[in-house]
Amino acid sequence: MSSKKHIQALQYFSYGIYVLTSKFEDEFCASTINWVTQTSKNPSMIAVCLKKDSNRLNIVREKKRFILHILSKEQKEYATYFMTPTIEDNGKLNSAEYSLNDSNLPILIDPKVYMECEVESIVDSGDHPIVHAKVVDTVVKENIIPLELRETGWTYGDE
Repeated sequence: MSSKKHIQALQYFSYGIYVLTSKFEDEFCASTINWVTQTSKNPSMIAVCLKKDSNRLNIVREKKRFILHILSKEQKEYATYFMTPTIEDNGKLNSAEYSLNDSNLPILIDPKVYMECEVESIVDSGDHPIVHAKVVDTVVKENIIPLELRETGWTYGDE
């Protein structure tokens, strides 16, 4: 079990705010996440941590692909749309417009930067398994200043 000191120290790490989307068969996930890191430059690879026994992890495990949207510092409110279970309704995920790409993955319309990732492996340890993935496509519609957890006033990991 983590001590209060561990949790406090971990909150000093730098974390961005992202929205991960995926779709397997007819089931969607769109979730705000913040545990993401680059793991390789060539090939471009990242690791994301997803809560164990969550719908998002199950969908990513089955589809073996996902989209990681990088939010801009102006998109704090937008990030809150994806902090609840995913509801797909009339071309929207939790009230946010999306379209499907050639891999049948949901691309959110509002974020200006996103990458499609292919799962290489999943390390099932701890309460947030590590999904290691290769970046297979990237879109940068415009340059942004990314949203960081410390700027939101939010914390993740308090007990």
